Amino acid sequence: MPDSLILPGFDQRIEQPFTICFSESNQQIPSNSIGIDLYARALTGYQCFAQTVGKSILKTDIDLFVEAEVIGSFLSKLKAVGTAVGQISALMGILSFFGISAQDIPTAYIKVKAAIICTIKENKGDIGDIVDKVNKSKKLDDLDKLILIKLFNSEDMRESLDKFTSPLDSQKFNKITISENDNKLVSIDTNDREYFIYISPRDEKTEQFEDLVEILYISPEYTKWQFKGKTIFWAEILDTNFLQTTRNKKSTELKGKRYFARGRKISVRKQGGVNWSTQWFIDSIGDETKQTLLI
Repeated sequence: MPDSLILPGFDQRIEQPFTICFSESNQQIPSNSIGIDLYARALTGYQCFAQTVGKSILKTDIDLFVEAEVIGSFLSKLKAVGTAVGQISALMGILSFFGISAQDIPTAYIKVKAAIICTIKENKGDIGDIVDKVNKSKKLDDLDKLILIKLFNSEDMRESLDKFTSPLDSQKFNKITISENDNKLVSIDTNDREYFIYISPRDEKTEQFEDLVEILYISPEYTKWQFKGKTIFWAEILDTNFLQTTRNKKSTELKGKRYFARGRKISVRKQGGVNWSTQWFIDSIGDETKQTLLI
């Protein structure tokens, strides 16, 4: 293979059509429909996955476009569009690790992503096992190994595959299939779903608080309350006695009232992240004259 081999031409835009089918086993979906949130979450997840793989392995930006839906199942016809920016010979070690040969290079955009999904599926979601196989591979040089280890440990990739496979959590779909020119590349069913679920490692801290608070606003469902105490915050009230006594009162009657409250402030952030996300929970709350509540 000459060193000048390029996929398929330097700075050339490439379009590769493929399909993603959300189905119930091998049966067609009678309603030919899918919830907007479910559909958007799945395709957004796949696009993020495609872009992460594109930048990590293929050294290119990849965009996805939906072209049409075919009646009979919720089958999405898509195309991957990217620009070849480098010599493909430099990628052959990684591609061969996934069983992609030189003859498959023109469709590498699609096949490498399907191969990554297959690898996770075959290893039952055990990323440590996959990393071990990468390290032991004779097909990969040290740089290729670093690229793949970083990719498989990528939080972006794992979160995106979690989103992509999330329709399998619904009762309507139990199979997702990716195909190219009617050739099935990979399928994921409900039994495989657990391998793609990702819960981000995170730092968490809990602080107890006691404060004299004033009600500023109540959500229409009475599920979130905004208070002003030492700071202004939104909280979920877990005190069932308080909720019982206030459930028939109008929010206008409660706004401006002051109460003693005791609860928890829980702050979390992704591992290695900088910003904290905070939630407030009030465990007990009572009239300001009943200070014994806080004793």
